Amino acid sequence: MPGPMRSTPRYRGIDPADSTRIQRGPSRPRLGEPVPMSFSTKTLSVWSSSLALLATASAPGYCADDTAALAPLKLAAVPRRSALSLEADVLLDQLGLRPLVENLHSARQEVARIPAGAVTLESLAARQELLEVTQRLSRAILRANLEVDYVLAAIEGEQNELRDTGEELGARRDRNVWRSTILSQWSNGVLWSASSAFTLASANNVNYSYPDGVLGILAGAIPTALALRAMRQSHGPQKPLPVEPNLLAAVLDKPGGEDSWLPGSVMAYLDRAPADGSSMLTRRQQLLNRWIKNGYLPSRTSAHFSERGSILAGTLARKGALTLDLIETRQKMLSDLRAEV
Repeated sequence: MPGPMRSTPRYRGIDPADSTRIQRGPSRPRLGEPVPMSFSTKTLSVWSSSLALLATASAPGYCADDTAALAPLKLAAVPRRSALSLEADVLLDQLGLRPLVENLHSARQEVARIPAGAVTLESLAARQELLEVTQRLSRAILRANLEVDYVLAAIEGEQNELRDTGEELGARRDRNVWRSTILSQWSNGVLWSASSAFTLASANNVNYSYPDGVLGILAGAIPTALALRAMRQSHGPQKPLPVEPNLLAAVLDKPGGEDSWLPGSVMAYLDRAPADGSSMLTRRQQLLNRWIKNGYLPSRTSAHFSERGSILAGTLARKGALTLDLIETRQKMLSDLRAEV
């Protein structure tokens, strides 16, 4: 399902397929404790119900061989389908975890039927089956966890790059506006001073009235032109926009290659409507509608919709298109994507 990880050094994350961290990671939670997660607030409310299935299944008691250590298995049962929220229930099917959860439930029932102190081939086989199912479920949920963490880290990396570029352009804008403002004030003072000098001289010699008038015109025109220049520079400099696809390309259906890759589980989540029935539109369609409403994208019927989407996704090179406004729009869209994931 997931594609290749980024080959560029901008986002150095953990390969979602690397499941060896199950053994080398931090200590497992105790019985009844929640599994640690680093999701956003909205993601936590959606994914936590599914990840809570391992709150007891990953306890150290499952790895023991004696009956006393397996006692917790008889006290906690896997949540049934009706015990999960709608989002978590749909998420189990989306991630393909439903068969593993059912196998885990069956394996725990088999272990619960083992008489206390019984050590037989059947009991050992049942316990081994329970351990294997638990490990498979742990790896599957860990993979989904790492995929979401990868997306969040990639979004943060994109925003950091945009922030650095925005600070550079903002500093250039401030310098240019400052220079134009200083020149406007300086030229205004110098020219009016010279004009006043000729005005005084013209009292004795009428010929000085002509340069007096010329300097008066220049004293008004030059500062005005510099003020207009400062107003234009307040929008910030414009730089060429190279082809550098970002994560928005996957959402906007633009070909971006590895730099715009999103894991299959995340794309499947975005391409599903909310399970609570609050909207018939998928989450990605809701994102597009929100961006159009906020003015980030033109209307779908507009001839510039595709072109604007390509510029925002970084799949279209354009001279002078990299501006502070474009950077700000990209940052806001990435924040919306992060909140949705």
